[in-house]
Amino acid sequence: LQMSGNAINDGSILSQLDELYRAEGVLGFFKGNGANCLKVAPSRAIQFAVYEKVKLAILKHSQARARPGADVSLSAYGRLCAGGFAGMVASSIVYPLEVVKTMLTVSPGLYDGILHAFASAYRDGGLQGFYKGWFPTLVAMFPYVGIEFMIYETFKQAYTTFQLRRGEKTDLPPLVHLTLGCVAGMASQTSAHPLDVIRRRLQMQGKGGRPKEYHNMFDGLYKLARDEGPAELYRGLRPACLEKMPSTAITFFAYEVLKGLLGLKSV
Repeated sequence: LQMSGNAINDGSILSQLDELYRAEGVLGFFKGNGANCLKVAPSRAIQFAVYEKVKLAILKHSQARARPGADVSLSAYGRLCAGGFAGMVASSIVYPLEVVKTMLTVSPGLYDGILHAFASAYRDGGLQGFYKGWFPTLVAMFPYVGIEFMIYETFKQAYTTFQLRRGEKTDLPPLVHLTLGCVAGMASQTSAHPLDVIRRRLQMQGKGGRPKEYHNMFDGLYKLARDEGPAELYRGLRPACLEKMPSTAITFFAYEVLKGLLGLKSV
């Protein structure tokens, strides 16, 4: 709501949550969650699958170029590129659900459900209506997901190396997994937040009677900073980080647990 310019008031997060509860009850906190769940499951699955494949391809390429017998490992830059590419692929595939989720979240009561929101998006903009804000999303996904994977796995590797030198177990305790996930989530959200803001503005313009103010990502960033101030590019950063940190922590923890249960290993 803050990022799209539809916040109930300009107060603190708690005051906005309180007003949201007074206006819409508990269900107000879960607007668009159905579409979000439909989006996040395939999105995260595709991200991890593509990430592992690209990591392996980068490592094999590095090994082929290295001297015989040299110990080659994946660099932080390699993880950044693999994660960034994975994020771009996943977001492109599930993007229409992202648009519908934003519509349901920002405009409570305007749509009867996911199918109605889909029909409204098609009516207002045709097939192109499902891809409003796609380009800034694509641009944002590279640092957004790339930094997330890079920080998590680089810190994880550093912790494992540290434990090996001390002669202790290299398995990461759950608290370490969760802490690294929180740090990775906060860093990734902060790095791409301005693009996240303009993406949501582009998604909502022209829908529900809203005016079309921005022609594209660059025009949106310029006009938003000019008309509302540079600080608006980071509007909603605190609630976004408060959401992203536990979300990323739980995602990586669940992924590590499932890898162990299924006997899978990463490079």
